[in-house]
Amino acid sequence: IKIHFKHVIHNLSTALSNNVNYNMLKSIIFMYIVIMAEKDKSQAAVASRTAGELYGLKELASSINDAKGNTTRFLILAREAVYEKAAGKLSIVFEIPHVSGSLYNILGNIMFNGVNMTMIESRPVPQKPFEYRFFVDIEGNLSDASVKNALTGIRAEAQMMRILGNY
Repeated sequence: IKIHFKHVIHNLSTALSNNVNYNMLKSIIFMYIVIMAEKDKSQAAVASRTAGELYGLKELASSINDAKGNTTRFLILAREAVYEKAAGKLSIVFEIPHVSGSLYNILGNIMFNGVNMTMIESRPVPQKPFEYRFFVDIEGNLSDASVKNALTGIRAEAQMMRILGNY
C-alpha cells in the first residue's frame, strides 16, 4: 500500500495557510489516508466540502444532516487503550439489571462525586427483554479522583461497564 504523503503534506500546508482548524485537519488527514491507502470504492467519508477539495475526494451527496447545526463525532478504534492527558470528556457504556431503582443508583455515583453528566442514551440489550444498555458522556478525565470514584461505583453496580473513550 503506497500512501502519497507528499500530497498530504502539500494539502496540510495549504489548509494551515487558509486558517483551517487544526483538530479538523487531524480527522481529515486520517480519513484521507485510510481511503487513499485502501483504494476501496465501497468506502466513503463524512466531511466538509473543504475537506473533499483539499484531498481530491468526489462529493457523493451534500447537506446529509437532518438538523441544522448538526455535528459529527469521529472515532478511532484501537485494541490498546490510549488516553489523552488533556482530555475533558469521557464516554462510557453500561448495562444494569431490570430492577427498580438500578438506574437511579448508578447515576448517584456520578452525582455524589460531583461529576457533570452531559448526555445519556439507552438502547435495548439484544436477546434480553426489558434490559437496557446506557451510553453516557461525562465531563472529566481518567486522572481525576472524582471521575475514578464515580467509575469504580458504576463498575461495582453494573452488570457490564466499559470506557469508550476519554477525549
